[in-house]
Amino acid sequence: MNNNISVRATRRGWGVSVFLLVLTLPLILLAASAVGARESDLPPWQEPRLIKNIAGKTDSSATYALAEMNGYLFFLANNQGIERNFSELWRTDGTPGGTIMLERRDDTTFSPLFVLGDELLFLAPHPDYGNELWISDGTPGNAHVMGDAFPGPFDGYVADHTVAGDYLYFTAYDDVNLTELWRTDGTMAGTIRLTGPDLGLDVGTPGAFIDFNGALIFRGQTPENKPLLMKSNGTVAGTEVIEAMPDTFGGEQHVAGGLLY
Repeated sequence: MNNNISVRATRRGWGVSVFLLVLTLPLILLAASAVGARESDLPPWQEPRLIKNIAGKTDSSATYALAEMNGYLFFLANNQGIERNFSELWRTDGTPGGTIMLERRDDTTFSPLFVLGDELLFLAPHPDYGNELWISDGTPGNAHVMGDAFPGPFDGYVADHTVAGDYLYFTAYDDVNLTELWRTDGTMAGTIRLTGPDLGLDVGTPGAFIDFNGALIFRGQTPENKPLLMKSNGTVAGTEVIEAMPDTFGGEQHVAGGLLY
């Protein structure tokens, strides 16, 4: 008698478990189906994959200095093969066949990269001119130095590069004008100095460049080291002081909602 009761109780318990499983099974299947849908809905290009083993070995190619132009990603890489002193300029369209080397130089660094319209600009040393701006249209073997913007074998300590509007702005140094503001449109004729005592605007240590609606906003100093907030439209006449600032003027600058903070 007791055995029968035990069997009936066990069967009732087993039946309740089956009943609960039947109720929860659609939920489990639905959850699993939802997870599967999320995974399967990912487009193929989102799946992580190796595009190209640039070095051809297990060493890193140390990819760096990325820039996008006309649907291609341009980047720099270090060859890690037998000839380890080469730097290389590459481009990729995201496919193995579309990942190609554009330039290779011995003991040269093509850095950093800047996009100006349909041209790629970068700094690299030249045996006769020093460190100068180079330009490329993004095709193999097309890169060439723009010229000796800063005469002689020494470079002009070009720095603080910022693209704003149609120009690449930067600072450069020479023994006469010291460090001043320059800009280029990608040509030698269009590479000009914008500040200096001879141009009527004696600005010390221009810096903190930022693009603001196609114009360059930057900081400068008076000969008495008083801070200035300045702007330039790429012309000498259009490079001017916005306002003299308090001595505590500093910090980062940001553009948001059409305002400069």
